[in-house]
Amino acid sequence: MLVGRRYRLCQSDGWDGQVPTCEIVTCDDPEPISNGKVSSPTIGDVWQYGMIATYSCLDGYALIGDKEIDCTSSGKWNKKPPSCKVVSCQRPPLSENVLIVSGFGPTYTYQDTITYSCKSGYVMVGRSFSECSENNTFVPPPPICKLAITPTKTATTTPPESVTTKAGTAVTTAVTPKSSKSEYIALT
Repeated sequence: MLVGRRYRLCQSDGWDGQVPTCEIVTCDDPEPISNGKVSSPTIGDVWQYGMIATYSCLDGYALIGDKEIDCTSSGKWNKKPPSCKVVSCQRPPLSENVLIVSGFGPTYTYQDTITYSCKSGYVMVGRSFSECSENNTFVPPPPICKLAITPTKTATTTPPESVTTKAGTAVTTAVTPKSSKSEYIALT
């Protein structure tokens, strides 16, 4: 990191200010995590600006959070380390008419998914998938499947038309939905 001003001005009696210097920015060792480990610096024994520490968990544990943290120009890590946790979800109860398409296990680990569909004639309300979350439950909950309602055709009527004859009599024409015949009603 540059310490001092990035430039100097030439004045009548010489250069102003002092020559800047460069110092290596370092971060403290990354925080250790339970049931996991963190990588070592790629060069030497010191974590320098721009280096990335990578976390991993022991077998049987799930990494919760970002697996990488960065050493920043301020000499601090850009985020907190992740944690390692045992995550086990049980298959959630399903409502009637919901089918599992994939993810058939009786138990699941962190970020395992189940994909759902509905039986024929039913529509899904909710998401078509759930994921095993860090709190040992599936998120979002499984959907429900409701009976599909198909709209029925309703009869439409044509509004009546009025025609005035030469004799001044109004005649109304209407078509009924049951027949295509026109009915004429003379209005006087």
